[in-house]
Amino acid sequence: MIINKERIQDVEVVKIGEKLKPGFAGPRKLAIYEARVKQGQKTLKKKSEDLNELLTWIQKKKAA
Repeated sequence: MIINKERIQDVEVVKIGEKLKPGFAGPRKLAIYEARVKQGQKTLKKKSEDLNELLTWIQKKKAA
């Protein structure tokens, strides 16, 4: 995966679904994403609607 022109190994971000959320002009679709970070034998997973939240989580896990 490439983030900010930097290639990061063993990372995936996948769109796993959508959900409807009520809004002022009617319901709107929100995408749900899942990030997977492979660290040795373990695979860490996190789900979120916010890509920025997932990207900061990925960067923290890869820095550790």
